[in-house]
Amino acid sequence: MLTFQWHGDTFDLPTGAVLLAGSSLYPAQAFRWGRVAYGVQFHVEVTPDLAASWGDVPEYRLALEEVLGPGSLERVIKELRSNSDLLLGAAREMFQRWLVTCNLIGTSSGAKVHQVT
Repeated sequence: MLTFQWHGDTFDLPTGAVLLAGSSLYPAQAFRWGRVAYGVQFHVEVTPDLAASWGDVPEYRLALEEVLGPGSLERVIKELRSNSDLLLGAAREMFQRWLVTCNLIGTSSGAKVHQVT
């Protein structure tokens, strides 16, 4: 699954958690704890415009360039523009599967979310 990561943080898995995703830099990127509790450290919501606004924060830009080198913000934004449809599709799939697991929607396409009170 294609995801976007822009952080320098990591964590240890909670006792009993199941590792679901990782990267070469940060082995714990997503986990499940119990049946419906999930932790996700990567970004599925990022767009090229959002990444550009993060790059306007000097500390964020510096952190990115320390890991990926000079000019990395422009390269990241270009890659996001090329892959934004894949990222959006992965995000929708991930959240749809979670909603099905929580019994908030059915398994057929077009199912409506139930009212939760």
